[in-house]
Amino acid sequence: MIGRARRVLGIGQPAGGDDAVGILVARWLQDRVATDDVSIQEVSDPLQLIEGLAGIDQAVLVDAVVAEDEPGRIMQLQWDEIENHRTSSLSSHGIGVGTVVLLARRLNSPLPRDISVVGIVIKPPAVPTYEISEAVAAAIPKAGALVREILDA
Repeated sequence: MIGRARRVLGIGQPAGGDDAVGILVARWLQDRVATDDVSIQEVSDPLQLIEGLAGIDQAVLVDAVVAEDEPGRIMQLQWDEIENHRTSSLSSHGIGVGTVVLLARRLNSPLPRDISVVGIVIKPPAVPTYEISEAVAAAIPKAGALVREILDA
């Protein structure tokens, strides 16, 4: 995949407890995948995705997903699944990733053709904290490995 501009965007809130997991995966990947054609970006405001997705060929978004499932479970979501959930927001943020991408399209922002989403299940955030649960912490290297597989495919 040499010559393609690729970016991993870790989405989350640093003081959001388990909601920080997207950023923590991005940090875990920093020394493992960052090259001339792969950049890593931390995103604390989902609207930053509009700029983060511009001018690249491939994006891998990593985010916490509030779901009725075991915290720490990792899922790879297809882009149409994200778009279909834009109003109910799969993410733990006030505005979902799918909504932001639809907004970017309406603004004619250049988007990559290849967008993958890696989600890590969390319970809804309760109080601000910099600590994450053991289950979500254990998922960080596993989610990072999945991101690497996606980039290498």
